[in-house]
Amino acid sequence: MNKVFRYTLQDTELYEDPLKIRRILLENTDGRCWAYMHDLAVFKRQLVELGILDQELETTKAAIAINQLNSCKLEGILAEAAIEAFNFQSLNVETGEGVTEIEALEILGRYMEYAEGKE
Repeated sequence: MNKVFRYTLQDTELYEDPLKIRRILLENTDGRCWAYMHDLAVFKRQLVELGILDQELETTKAAIAINQLNSCKLEGILAEAAIEAFNFQSLNVETGEGVTEIEALEILGRYMEYAEGKE
């Protein structure tokens, strides 16, 4: 991870120090950024599996609700960590300027692939 991490955000090409990003991500997730990303992927796979089950069963409804709640919590933690790590401006609801949490998570996903050597 000795090269510069390049990414595009809102039609602008940007560059980051990958080690700095890693450090800030770990600081803002109590060292669990990679574990949280893994857990989020597991929750998403489970949600697909739950979607195949009988949607009228109370147990299925409860499992889906718990899964969605856990996913939202992790997405929030990861989005906030990414916004901090990449020094993004959070979305200003009055002006529309800034970065949405979805954009932050997308950039974080690209960074994770880069850090794992997949990019």
